[in-house]
Parts: sequence; structure tokens; C-alpha cells
Amino acid sequence: MVRSLHNTGSYRVLGVDSDGRTAGLWRTPVSYVVPFRKDSDVLLSVLQEIIAKERVQLLLPLSTEDQSFYSNEKIKDALAPVVTGIGSSLSIAIASDKLRTYQALNGVVPLPDFTVVQSVQKLQDAVSKYSADGLTCVVKRPVGTGSQGVKVVRPGCKAYEDIWRIDGTVVYADDFCSDLDRCGLDERLMVTDFLPGRHVSVDCFRRDDGDFVGIAREEWNTSHGVGVGGRIIDCREAIAIAKAASERIGLTYAFNVELKEDSTGRLKLLEINPRMGASVGLSIRAGYDFPLMQAEYAMGRPSFRPKAVDSLEVRRTVERLYASTSR
Repeated sequence: MVRSLHNTGSYRVLGVDSDGRTAGLWRTPVSYVVPFRKDSDVLLSVLQEIIAKERVQLLLPLSTEDQSFYSNEKIKDALAPVVTGIGSSLSIAIASDKLRTYQALNGVVPLPDFTVVQSVQKLQDAVSKYSADGLTCVVKRPVGTGSQGVKVVRPGCKAYEDIWRIDGTVVYADDFCSDLDRCGLDERLMVTDFLPGRHVSVDCFRRDDGDFVGIAREEWNTSHGVGVGGRIIDCREAIAIAKAASERIGLTYAFNVELKEDSTGRLKLLEINPRMGASVGLSIRAGYDFPLMQAEYAMGRPSFRPKAVDSLEVRRTVERLYASTSR
């Protein structure tokens, strides 16, 4: 994103984060470490100082948590006249909560079957039913980013070789139910079908007038919910699902829609990220410059239209190693 906007020659990008170790702060010519969102009054005061000093005109929140915070009208007013490139707080709240997303889109787009549980017994019953049928299920917290708050629960119990799995997302039904007995449950969870097929991610941009663009990629590998290998594909079905979902929820600006195929090959929606996807770099390389679309639209400039390439593959590698010394 930083490179995309910087290369236009029209934008000078500043990095701002509450964590000084964030990689993005190393990629901008000027960066600031600011207070956490929970100290909102202090944070706003610091941001106002930065805005005045650096003559900031546009704010582009990037994380899922930032979307909810900066879409609040009181926050926008406090930062005015800076333009905040972000959609409505209601649409972001729905998209940030998987249960609200599924409830809003039930009957609109294909979804995996799901149930909602709030007790240990009901969760154990739901997981045990899948396990008894020899099926894998997914247990999700309604709110979470990447693979946080998601467990893929396989039938049966853990085999020896599974003890050494790198990915902690996969658990086994017997172990999972046993852990619940010890730990209890004090929140609402979703139990959904596991979708075993192809993983398709759609990067999207939608304006208030309904103008929509999207580009699909097949995800080959993910690490903690972030795509690390994939290719651009021509998948009109995925783009049509993403468009229908955004229209129903009212999402605007840049966002990302995750889908997977079920055992019959039918694509179903996994989740919506009301922000640019973490792997947006592949879409940018393919001609869909979502950071530029977002910035230009927020500033009221003529819409940027993508010029897509036919096919592109990517594998995430370490581009640079940043090192510093401190005393």
C-alpha cells in the first residue's frame, strides 16, 4: 500500500500505529507511535497534533479494529477537516461480526450451515454430532481477525503425529470436548460446516452509488489466516457473491470477501473483512490498485479504473530485513 500510493507522486504517506514494532512503520518515510484506542481522548489529541504538524489531509484506517473506531461519526468530527476514507459504522459493524454477517446474508448468498451455542453442553453436542458422522466442523468466535478465534475440529482424537503440528488451528473432537469440561464457556460461539474445497479470496471496492469492482484469487497456502501463495483467477461466481453481499450490508470503500468450496464444488461465504485484504499486494500487481482507489474516492477525485492482467501468481517472501540498534 505504501509503495502504491508513494509511486503516484501525489501522496506522501505517514505511518501511525500504537505498536512501535509494527512493520508498516518501517516502510514510511515518517512514522509515529500513538496511544491505544482505549485512551481515545489522548489518542485524538495526539492525532490532531500530528495532523497539524504534517498537514495531513486523508486518513486511511487499515486494521479491522481501526475500521470500527474511525467509522464513528464523533471520531470523524473530532479529526475534521481531515477526510477519513472509510464506510458507514453500521456496515462495518455487521461485516466485523461473523454471526451478524451470516444473519444478514442468510438467503442472499450461499453460506455454510451454522448453529449458535452459548453453553458447554450445547457446544459439545454440536461438535459430537459432526464427529459421530465422521465430519469435520469449525468453531468460531463471531469477532476475530485472521485465524484468531477459529478452530477446525476433526472427528475422533489426536494421533501421535498431530502433537507436532505447526498450525494450532486444528483440534480434535475428543480433546476439544474434554477441554471444554475444564474451561467452561462464557461467550456465544458459532459451529459451522467445514468447507474442504478451493479457497477463493475476492478483493473489492464499492462506491456509494453502487459502482463495484472485484478481483478473485485462489489461495494456495495461508499462515495464521494470511495468504502466502496464490494466483489471480477468473471466477465470476466469487465476484458475484462478493458484490451481492456488499450490496445487502451496504459496504463501501475497499474490503475483502473470503469463500471456500464445499464438497460439491459450490462456493460459500466464510467471512467479510471490512478493510483491504492482507494480501492486497497481488491484486495491486494485477492492476487493481485498491489503495489508490480508496484514496482517490475519499478525496472526491475521478474514480480510478483497474487495468487487469490475465493471470498472475505470487508467493510471499521476505523482501527486506530491517534492523536497528538501541542502547
